[in-house]
Amino acid sequence: MDLADLFSDSVDVPPPPDEFDVKQLPAHGGAWLLTDEAGRPIQLGGCEGVRRSIAFRFSAPDDDEKRRTRADVRTITRQIWWWPTHSQFETAYDYHRIVRQLYPDDYRTRLAFGASWYVRVDLKARIPHLTPTRKVFASKVTYFGPFTSRASCTRYVDVLEELFGLCRHMDQLEKAPHGRRCAYYDIGKCPAPCEGLVSLDDHRGRVARAIAFVRGGPSEMTAESEIEMAQAARAREYERAAAAKHRIEQARKVVAGLYRFVAPTDAFNWLIVQRGPGRSRVKPFFVRGGWIDRGETVELKNLAEHVPGWIEAMGHDSPSSLGDDAAQRAEHAWLVAHFLFRSAKLPGLFLQADDLPDAEALGERVRESFAVRTRPSKARDQTEPEAEMTTGGVPPEADGAETGSAPDARRPDAPA
Repeated sequence: MDLADLFSDSVDVPPPPDEFDVKQLPAHGGAWLLTDEAGRPIQLGGCEGVRRSIAFRFSAPDDDEKRRTRADVRTITRQIWWWPTHSQFETAYDYHRIVRQLYPDDYRTRLAFGASWYVRVDLKARIPHLTPTRKVFASKVTYFGPFTSRASCTRYVDVLEELFGLCRHMDQLEKAPHGRRCAYYDIGKCPAPCEGLVSLDDHRGRVARAIAFVRGGPSEMTAESEIEMAQAARAREYERAAAAKHRIEQARKVVAGLYRFVAPTDAFNWLIVQRGPGRSRVKPFFVRGGWIDRGETVELKNLAEHVPGWIEAMGHDSPSSLGDDAAQRAEHAWLVAHFLFRSAKLPGLFLQADDLPDAEALGERVRESFAVRTRPSKARDQTEPEAEMTTGGVPPEADGAETGSAPDARRPDAPA
């Protein structure tokens, strides 16, 4: 593999005792790689400051660090490669792009984000049912998510099963109409298709309505239930009113908290705007159906010329140049989910495609978010991006080097 295809720049490192001037390296962020005299990878990482990160690694380990087995990589490094990045999101995106090429056999163990959970359902199956899975895009069925964990995904399925009266016991449903009904029928939460009290077509219709509910949101169901609750209250049918109220509460759960990002994967569409090079440029990333497509850097003063094109791009499918690798598409979606779930304060702008304002309002929002303000004399400028995510991974051939892909709080380039 030609490293020049993965990285934009490189510099040679002389062997000790010759000095290496770290000022040859850029101060901005990037994905970087250290290689030995044979061009073999030693360590791959991503950070907010390439110069600072490499300077730390080239410094001699002190006694405490030696006990923690930090390797002195300066003695074996003969070349440094890097690809420039200017935001946390871009660093994670390019680190992923590079690591899956350098280490195709185990690259997922080197990532700082893991697989998200999804719900899988095949509406064309004889008996469609909702199943938690991590294997998103693995087949041509319906998936929706993302979820942070299997438990979160399972709770979401529980809500849909209750709202739409879906069978919880597939072992009995597969025997329909000769299965045995369960306690959910007795409490009015399942029509017992397993025993043939309703048809499998009825069950299929309920699953289809559940998927339509996920796609369209709870507004229609809550509006109908509010009317029913009011009518039942006037008629003093308090049990029916309580059931309608409970249905409203359950329906609203699917758009609250960690479920606020859940959507069918074909509608997992986001416009992500990040800091570009310098303090007056931004860079868009178009997320469509999970795929991430990086746009061109734009000057803030020229936003009016480009924002309409961003909005138009979000209305199209991802370009065919991204290929059809289901694993890569899934990993793109996981990367976006990693940032969405990370905290309430996201680096840059993360905007759902369905909620995009018009071009003028979007341009104004971008300008406000990335406007250059006066830098305080003794404090970090709070308009600057947060520290880039460091996702270093060390290959086995670097004996004694630090391992793992999670940020290391002991390093000066680790995020706060």
